[in-house]
Amino acid sequence: MQISWRDFLKMKLAKRNAIFALGISIGKDTNHVVGLVKQGAEVSWVHACVFDSVSFKAEFSSWVKVNNLQGTPTYVSYTESWYQILQIDRPEVEESQIFDAIQWPLKELMTSDKEITYDFFDIPAQVAGNHKVSAVAIEHEHVAKLCHLCHDLQLDLKQIFVEELAMCELVHSHSEAVMTLVQEVGGELCLNIIKDNQLYLTRRLRGFDKLDNFSAEELKMGIIESLCIQIQRSLDFFTNQLRQAPVKHIFISIPADAEESIARDIEKVIDITVSKLVPAIELNTEVNMRDFSLNAVGAAMVALNVQGKVSNKEAA
Repeated sequence: MQISWRDFLKMKLAKRNAIFALGISIGKDTNHVVGLVKQGAEVSWVHACVFDSVSFKAEFSSWVKVNNLQGTPTYVSYTESWYQILQIDRPEVEESQIFDAIQWPLKELMTSDKEITYDFFDIPAQVAGNHKVSAVAIEHEHVAKLCHLCHDLQLDLKQIFVEELAMCELVHSHSEAVMTLVQEVGGELCLNIIKDNQLYLTRRLRGFDKLDNFSAEELKMGIIESLCIQIQRSLDFFTNQLRQAPVKHIFISIPADAEESIARDIEKVIDITVSKLVPAIELNTEVNMRDFSLNAVGAAMVALNVQGKVSNKEAA
């Protein structure tokens, strides 16, 4: 088939405008994929796909080819079952040497002797006397397979990160501190305190992974009280130990029928506004938000926030 240069360029530009970014959540049993479209300043969510982990390579490959997504900017975020996140003393070396220096203490703390891929991020505020970084480690084999798959499919893999950091993208516009309580289907409840798109505090709240098994009345029989104790401890640590201004808002996303009741009960006990965490993008596809991965949405939204930073620099 022959095509003119003008038509070729039109196709390329149309494709670039059509799919702005893919966000992929790598879960334990299922992988979720989000596709965003950007037209001018308007962003909409047009793809919401769920793939079984076992058949992901074949099914995702077919999906990418059918939708002509080659060259699409792609952002991947792993869920909790794939990685370890550890706090390590910040090495007393030059900034450019920190990455190499943390590999040794990180390996000593790892529970596996397999080869790892790792990265780190700074902690914005710390307890007096502490000088640590947060290190994230994933088995190298998993990351290598993912990179090879994206390369074979000609996807433009931009960034790989983890669930805690993906949550920051969902509350990117908040300059005051907010808390997120998010549970991926089958996972543990993750508590984060985020300010100015930076992760100040993160905790996995053990023992709350079966909230969907209880009715609103059953949850009131001690479970909500225990959850509120953990929330209050985190709030107190943030204000007293990290010396930060109080959290102003709590956002929750829990795959349970009693989610609204949980939010109301937390608000009554903690006396902070609690609302459902909803991505700030237009939804143009059918999706069950209760069971879909916010981790995938946060991954895709990195593209929006990165572009916003570039635009601000250009304006300056």
